[in-house]
Amino acid sequence: MTKAARPWGVRPHLFDICWVRFPYHGDKGRPARDMHPCLTIALGQDSERFWVGVVYGTSNLRLGQRDQIDAIVMAHTDLAAMGLGRATRFDFDRVMWLPWDDEYFVESKSNPGSPVHSRATDSLIHEVKETLRVRQAMGLPAYPLDPIPTVPEGMAGPVTPQEQDN
Repeated sequence: MTKAARPWGVRPHLFDICWVRFPYHGDKGRPARDMHPCLTIALGQDSERFWVGVVYGTSNLRLGQRDQIDAIVMAHTDLAAMGLGRATRFDFDRVMWLPWDDEYFVESKSNPGSPVHSRATDSLIHEVKETLRVRQAMGLPAYPLDPIPTVPEGMAGPVTPQEQDN
């Protein structure tokens, strides 16, 4: 018998980095066994749950192919500031709304009691905003303007980086 997922008490902020059991492609949204650093890119709430839009983080950088359409962290100072052990690419083709609970989000060893591991550096925040602009200009999904998947039913309008700038 599995235990019911419980919500985390403290909620994330835009541009927090969390440890997530990000679902694999074609796995019907089930949480993966392994964890990845994910970037919080949107926040929302429906009548039952708090939802977090996250961008999948991977050490597969794919330099030369994804530089303009993903956000890549390679500077040692940024990696250290965010507590990332290796260069990380935040893949904007792998963005998903997930419920803010312990089924998907895993407690951070550096921040007991919360899955929030760290906050993005100013340089990563700037790169994310640029990446969203480039993707939109190229006609690619410019998440979170065009959420993938769609916003969960009944959710009050999500908070996104574009709205934060206004």
